[in-house]
Amino acid sequence: MLRGITTIILMFCFAAGFAQSKCLETVTLPNEAAWGGGDSQGSMLIGNTYGPGEGPGIYIVADGGYRLYLNGELLAYDNAAGRVQFVPMTFLPGYNAISIAGINGQDAPGVLVQIDELEKSYYSGSSWRANARPSDNTWKKKYYNDLQWSYAKEQSGSITSTPSGVNFSGFPAGSKSKWIWSSNTGDKQAVLRYVFKIQAVGFGRNTTGGEDAEIV
Repeated sequence: MLRGITTIILMFCFAAGFAQSKCLETVTLPNEAAWGGGDSQGSMLIGNTYGPGEGPGIYIVADGGYRLYLNGELLAYDNAAGRVQFVPMTFLPGYNAISIAGINGQDAPGVLVQIDELEKSYYSGSSWRANARPSDNTWKKKYYNDLQWSYAKEQSGSITSTPSGVNFSGFPAGSKSKWIWSSNTGDKQAVLRYVFKIQAVGFGRNTTGGEDAEIV
């Protein structure tokens, strides 16, 4: 009886804030620093004047929960499976490191991501890196060396359904993004990383200070 009550508590329904399925499994985000525990959310690069499809940003949904970082700053987090979030972002010229601490729930794991900058989009897939056992939280940093990490493994699911079969809405139609996780689907937690570079163009194409300049 108690087990049944716990299952009911872990599933809840709501109708605001995010694009979502009818009922969502929730997870507990870890408190350990190696998984982003204790980090404060915020970045001067997060926009607040537009929404999905109206400008650059990051779409993310997990079959569990996650913490999302750009160059070491915590942008967003969630603990509900199948809930799509869009984070409006300004990406500066230079290297941009996306890091995600993914948390699995009761069923299949996975994270689905699309990054839209002004010129092109980047999609989660097997070119991302994965590590299920980070020793500390330095993976958040822009210039962290993840070359020893394995490549992420693509999972089942689609842009409208999680690997565990929960239907959702709000992810960009026609996206090439794939659900990804570590090579072992039994891993309850995994860090996923992807780095892309934006080349300055126009009058500023020969500048060198953009990516590390102070934001004003």
